[in-house]
Amino acid sequence: LYAMIEYCNIISRMQNLQVIRLDFGRCPEFNNECSVALQNTLCSLKKLESLALSFSGCSKVIIQDGKMNANFPKTLKDLMLVVNETGITDEGIKEVCEHIAKLEVIQAVKLYFKKCEKLTENGVKSLEKIFKSNKSLQRFEVHTSVLCLSS
Repeated sequence: LYAMIEYCNIISRMQNLQVIRLDFGRCPEFNNECSVALQNTLCSLKKLESLALSFSGCSKVIIQDGKMNANFPKTLKDLMLVVNETGITDEGIKEVCEHIAKLEVIQAVKLYFKKCEKLTENGVKSLEKIFKSNKSLQRFEVHTSVLCLSS
């Protein structure tokens, strides 16, 4: 956690960042606390428009009830979130999407939920309804082992 806090401190000093791509895939120590620290840092970046986060195989990023904390900068126009091979559930996906749906200027969203064993077709199908209500959204993709939605 200490290394992640230091990393977040470095990022927080880069207030002109518009694009960030971070891949924590298969990092055994990346957990919910690290995720919250990172989200708080990213939300402090007032010019951030494009964000790609990968937590593939980071089982500790998912909290006990199959959800993950999700808070994104309100300035985002483009978001890619990868949580392949985690224990995220249908409820967890719905919660992530509720946070994304609040992003007023979001134009493109790509979500990857491959090999998430607790995910069902019903959970994935419910995502489409959440995003269809967002007026600024131009591209929406969900990639799962269950099905693939694209509009």
